[in-house]
Amino acid sequence: MTKPMKEIIGGPIVIGGRELTLSKAVRAGDFVFLTGQVPMQDGSPMTSGSIEEQTRACLEDISSTLAEASCELTDVVKSMVWLKSRADFPGFNAVYGEYFPEGPPARSALVSDFLVDVRVEIECTTCHGDIASQTVAEYNVDHTMGFCVNCHTENDAPIDCLTCHF
Repeated sequence: MTKPMKEIIGGPIVIGGRELTLSKAVRAGDFVFLTGQVPMQDGSPMTSGSIEEQTRACLEDISSTLAEASCELTDVVKSMVWLKSRADFPGFNAVYGEYFPEGPPARSALVSDFLVDVRVEIECTTCHGDIASQTVAEYNVDHTMGFCVNCHTENDAPIDCLTCHF
């Protein structure tokens, strides 16, 4: 089996008439990595509104991007959040909890001066597909060689087969 190639999800990102040098999302195997989503309104960064409104705008756009990748919010396994102000955390967290009511993803959050015009940015990683329901034990791992014999031969095996599955 050959390793899956990366797939770019979504078209170019254009803000203020300028095309950004990043992808909306990238699929690599069963994982989808989303670019950090800032709150958008009518194609421009949402520079006004409460933290709750901005968080909701981010999560709605994330939901749309996930749909383009045939994923849902329930597929999110990790999120990274940047907030403009520590005081925004309670409002952010309340809205975030509405979108992830059960089995929320792992999450990291920090305050950043890098956010100039918006109050929040959210980045997500999903795991979607057959791999999401399997465990390491379900793979035919040659423990003496350290690779999955279902995916690789001795000639093309990675050092640790977990790199191709998890």
